[in-house]
Amino acid sequence: MRCTSHSIYPRPHLRHGCSMNTVATAWPPLAVLAHRLLHHPTEADLHRDPITLDRHWETLFPDSADAGRSQLSLAALIERIGPPSQYGGGVNGPDIRWHTPSHTVILNVRTGGGLQLSARGLPAVEASDTKRFSTGAEDLGPEAGNRGDLPYLWRLRPCGTGEPPPETPLAQGWDELQGALETLLGAWCQHLEALIGEDDAGFTIDHGDGQLIAMVSPRDDIAVFADRRDGTDRDADHLRRMIARGWHGFAPVLCWWDANFDRTAAGAASAARLVVDELRARGVRDPRALRLIRATLGSNGGLLDLPGSGIAVDDRAAVQ
Repeated sequence: MRCTSHSIYPRPHLRHGCSMNTVATAWPPLAVLAHRLLHHPTEADLHRDPITLDRHWETLFPDSADAGRSQLSLAALIERIGPPSQYGGGVNGPDIRWHTPSHTVILNVRTGGGLQLSARGLPAVEASDTKRFSTGAEDLGPEAGNRGDLPYLWRLRPCGTGEPPPETPLAQGWDELQGALETLLGAWCQHLEALIGEDDAGFTIDHGDGQLIAMVSPRDDIAVFADRRDGTDRDADHLRRMIARGWHGFAPVLCWWDANFDRTAAGAASAARLVVDELRARGVRDPRALRLIRATLGSNGGLLDLPGSGIAVDDRAAVQ
């Protein structure tokens, strides 16, 4: 993939057809701070608490044509300091990072939705993320909100650079897996479109004797698919059982069962419940036996990590 500032660009900037030079050049405090932390951080900067910004993260993505040129937008910030090395997000909102050979600048969201900005040396970032993923794995339970302790649920590295993929905290039971999938899909519903635009995001789960797919489309909804391992719509009794379980129908051309849900928190919960119900109906005994064999976001390439899925990544699969 050829990595440029146009490879992955915030939706508000593209939505209104703004070129890079339409953004105002009088930089706001956020861009000034980020530029200094990226290019001239002091030793104190690398150890101080994150700088809290009196702004909700949604202000990074203004929704009108005039606001699309706002100096407060992520588009303006990117013009000032360049495209991020990593886009991602968690329970609270987006997590956006710029990497240098020595340190990382992080723009993320604290509890309540407010933005914060920080700079950390690379060893400190890796140690912090590793600890939070490890601690999060120990503290996970059936409640979806427990994944709020993870630094991020998903991340896209457009150029495949940055810290190595974190260890995925595996779901130890079905309630925990359902909570993990609900939280991941819910996060995509919340901020995927704002960060990435109209690209679809999805992943494929392999249970050893078949596959299920979950996708979130900013242009449409949440979609779940299951292969035809358990039969087709030609078997009337089986069709009734599948519909009762939550599937909406069978697509003969694709030979997959499918179901669609609103791109909302309630839709994410319903989609996660259907995935778990189908896996259990197929005789899968332990969610730790599942493997994530594919994860994709759009067609621009890059590497997509899903540590919030609760499912182990198949070592033989390229997750991209």
